[in-house]
This record gives sequence, structure tokens and C-alpha cells, in this order.
Amino acid sequence: MTGKYVILCVDDEKMVLSSIRQQLRSNFGDDLQIEVAESGEEALALIQDLETQNMEVPVMICDQIMPGMRGDKVIMDMFKKNPKTLNVLLTGQADATDVGNIINQSSLFRYISKPWDETDLTLTIREALRSYQQDKTLEEQNEILTQLNENLERKVQERTKEILTQHDEIKRQNSEIRNLNINLEKIVEERTRKIEIQNKKLIEYANFNAHQLRAPIARVLGLLELARMNDEEFTMDVLLNMLKGEIDDLDRIVRSMSRALEEGNYDMGGNQYT
Repeated sequence: MTGKYVILCVDDEKMVLSSIRQQLRSNFGDDLQIEVAESGEEALALIQDLETQNMEVPVMICDQIMPGMRGDKVIMDMFKKNPKTLNVLLTGQADATDVGNIINQSSLFRYISKPWDETDLTLTIREALRSYQQDKTLEEQNEILTQLNENLERKVQERTKEILTQHDEIKRQNSEIRNLNINLEKIVEERTRKIEIQNKKLIEYANFNAHQLRAPIARVLGLLELARMNDEEFTMDVLLNMLKGEIDDLDRIVRSMSRALEEGNYDMGGNQYT
């Protein structure tokens, strides 16, 4: 028990207050601070003063029959100011109506008749303190849980927002990838079409050049055959000159083919393919 815990005893008889104070100190020692008030008005003023000192009043023991404010009125006012305080009604003259009013309108922890038994009073106060501490601990734990839940909810909201942002970014990237794929497919299709056209041109140009080469090669073969036959009509000088002309013609055709391949400009008898 901490020094902030105060037991407030309210009774208009000083001997009763002295007896209660002595019994509580005997059973609880220095664990509790005992405060007394001889009237309901003094008790409520004392409560206000204790609050300014940040002192907790877990239990109030109050007599019923007192000048001025009766005990039930004191307990009901106390309940309005400090609903957590556990109230014990100590009297030998309270009737059922008084007790009923307290129960219906405020918090009455226990009713003890005068003269009281010290053991009964001690056990009642001890149980009241235990109940007060349990409620306080539960409230503190609930506050911690509430804070944890608020933090968790905030983190969930932040994480959800982050996930949604990431989702939007992924959607944007996927859209860009789809567009890139579409453009890439178009580029591949266009290049494939150009390659197919180019291959077709190359095949046509190869066939054309084969035809162009066939004539001078045939003539060269014919001249070689004449040279082999030793035909007196064609001297060796004539054959060599003729061979040179055909070879020059072949060289011209080959050079033309080489330039066309380098430039991609295929001239086939006036038809150019690029």
C-alpha cells in the first residue's frame, strides 16, 4: 500500500473516531494514512483538500446519525465526487429506508452495526482496499489496452494506406509493362515484316545475279573449249583478249553485287529494291 492511500473516518463522536483510528493503525500500521472528520460537511471539505494534494481515498467509514448531514447524504455526495471510493456505513440506528437509499443512489460497500467487531471491521477494510486496488489495476490495464489498440489501429491504418499505395504503384507499373509489351510486339512485328521483305529481295536479287553471271561464265567456258580444240580460226591472243573481256565483265558484275549488298540497293535491270 502506498502513502497516497487515505482512510477517511466520519463520526460526530470523538471517542468513536479515536477508537477506529487506533484499530486501523494497529492492524495496518503505516500502510495507510488515517484522516477523521466530525461532520459530513467537514468530510466533504477534507476530501476536496486531499484531492488537491493528489491523495487517494479508497475507503470512507461514515456514521449514519450525525448533526447536519446524515450519513446516507454524505455517502451519496461522496459518490458523486469520487465514485471509486468504497463506502462503509457504520451505525446502530440506520433503518432499512436509509440503507436502501444509499444502495439505490450510490455505492455502499458494506453496512456494519455498532458496536462493531474489530476483526470484522479490519476484514471489511482489507477487502475494500483489495477491491479498490483490483479496480484500479483493471482500469490501468484497460487504459494500456486501449492505448495499445489505438496504436495498433493506427499502425493498421498506416499499413493499409501503404499497401494501397503500393497496390496503385504496382498497377501503374503493370500498365506501363503492358504498354511496353504492346509497343515491343508492334516493333517486333514491323521488324519481322521488314526482314521478310528484305529476305525476299535478297532471294530475288540472288536469282537475278545468278542469271547475270551465267552468260559470261558460259562464254568463258566456250572460249576455254575453243582453246582446248586448237581451232586455227582463233589464235591464242584472240582467245586471251576475249577471255579478258569476259573476266572484266564478271568482275563488273561482282563489284556491282558487292556495292548493292553494302548499300542495300538492289538494281535488277532497272528495278531497284531497297
